[in-house]
Amino acid sequence: MKLPLLLLMLPIICVSQTYTSPYTQHLPSGIIEDINRTITFSESEVQIITETPEGKDLYVLRIQQVTSEFLKGSAGEDTIFLCVTRDGKFPTTIRIPYQEKIEIIDVIEPSLDGEGEHYYRFLVD
Repeated sequence: MKLPLLLLMLPIICVSQTYTSPYTQHLPSGIIEDINRTITFSESEVQIITETPEGKDLYVLRIQQVTSEFLKGSAGEDTIFLCVTRDGKFPTTIRIPYQEKIEIIDVIEPSLDGEGEHYYRFLVD
């Protein structure tokens, strides 16, 4: 009788959510590019697959922390994923603003030259 009780006490979390994005908006310029991406959130990582003329490019981020923030004027809390690249060298923040249906995913990462940050907005189907 102890086994069923033990199984009920050990929740199994195998949640992943996948989004597709045909467009990427560069901020603050507002320029929108046709770039097909698949963004998958799992318990421990975010995978961003970008379709390129040469095939597919896989970018994997390890999730270090998930937080939320309520912005003034918003109807709900934004979800914030604090991530790093697999090698742990480059931090990346993914922010999903509160939405009834997810339509945008914001990505903030350091520029490759170390000068400032890059802001991207994936426009989600």
